[in-house]
Amino acid sequence: MTDREHPAPPQPAGAITEEGLSHEYYWRHMRRRGRATRRTAREILALVRRFGRPGPLLELGVGLGFLLRGLRDQLPPATPLYGLDLDPLMIDYARQVTAGLANVHLLVADVRAPLPFADASQQTVCLEHTVHHLDSVDGVFREIARVLAPDGVCVLIDFDPRCWWSRVFLFGYPWIKRMRIPWPIAEAVYRSLRRSLSFAELERLAAAAGLRVVHRARRRLDHLLILARNS
Repeated sequence: MTDREHPAPPQPAGAITEEGLSHEYYWRHMRRRGRATRRTAREILALVRRFGRPGPLLELGVGLGFLLRGLRDQLPPATPLYGLDLDPLMIDYARQVTAGLANVHLLVADVRAPLPFADASQQTVCLEHTVHHLDSVDGVFREIARVLAPDGVCVLIDFDPRCWWSRVFLFGYPWIKRMRIPWPIAEAVYRSLRRSLSFAELERLAAAAGLRVVHRARRRLDHLLILARNS
């Protein structure tokens, strides 16, 4: 199914995401990023195979479901995939995006609460641009350490507030706003960058939860971390 075949599901008038975007605008923007999301899925699975092994996969903050669909397309049908999101509308979107795919399970749940999974039940946990939404990252990391299999890995992708692109954007954003340039996504990126954590902060919180960094990579605006349980 192509991205064009996914109409936006019905939504309450004026419904907005946490970043302040209308759900309709967010849907259109993320749908255009479908090809980039598929590349991200390939990158994640290459790292999973390098530092762990494929198996049951849990995405925290599944959003529209495009990443989960990309992962599903590249994993055996028997591999169970789970997606959690606090926003019921996002789960509605994700259900459309992943409709007809085998072994995909979507749940409305708060990732900051105890996760509804048994200890050591997941080979992979993914968080793509989820951490900057959280006000209690340490609790989430403890739950990730609990549900990860002993040889499992957590793939974390989030905005890097200290990379040069982020610094330039944060410096230039007041001028964008002052000139009233009609760029709604800019406000969302600005809010996200202001809430993002540095690598040192993430490493410290992960270590306190019993996780260690086994790989780190910089992307254009993000950092990518691979976390594993302490042996």
